[in-house]
Amino acid sequence: MLDARCVLFTGRIGAGKATIGRGVAEELRRRGRPCAVLDAAALERHLRAGTDALVWCCELLVTNGATALVTAPMSTRAERERLRDAMPSLVEVFVDAPAALCAERSGRPDDSYEDPYAPDLRIPTHDRDAAASVAQAVSFLEERGVAPRDPAHPSEHSP
Repeated sequence: MLDARCVLFTGRIGAGKATIGRGVAEELRRRGRPCAVLDAAALERHLRAGTDALVWCCELLVTNGATALVTAPMSTRAERERLRDAMPSLVEVFVDAPAALCAERSGRPDDSYEDPYAPDLRIPTHDRDAAASVAQAVSFLEERGVAPRDPAHPSEHSP
């Protein structure tokens, strides 16, 4: 049985969090896994919400069996710990790109971002395309039991 989990894609503004999150959601849905992307920028824009609303949305989705894919900088370790406290099954994915590249992509620097000490997965995005980053995330989520195995590519352990 698959766990309903919260997957946090964290990283500097412009690192590729939303792109990877949307790609993972598309693949999970293709495999029949209910999920939703909670993009912090969209939440703030549409709900004028902050981290507390994000935590509430994650709890709501996960308790109803869907996987919450959060794409949010959550710039401080304290913010991420607050989400982890509310969501013990949180999977933290650090979408890692150099600060200068992120500033170039987003048009502004993000000097306040605190890199995670020990994310569950680190995805460097400065030297690969989005499809490779999505594939790395999906493979990791398969190993963790969050994503179902792709029926088009059965594992070597299949009968």
